[in-house]
Amino acid sequence: MENPLFAGADDPGLRLIETVLWDGAACPRLRLHLARLQAGAATLGWPCDAGAATAALVAPPGAPA
Repeated sequence: MENPLFAGADDPGLRLIETVLWDGAACPRLRLHLARLQAGAATLGWPCDAGAATAALVAPPGAPA
């Protein structure tokens, strides 16, 4: 039986989403969120650039300098 999780893993419209809390200064538990993001990507057979994800979360667009 085919696993439905992997049926659409190559669909270009499919996205992996990890929500995080931004407290105005930082993302609490950032390492745990990144680990979960990497695990989800690995499950789908996708690459995950933890450095790029960290950079985006530490200084999101529009965040006060």
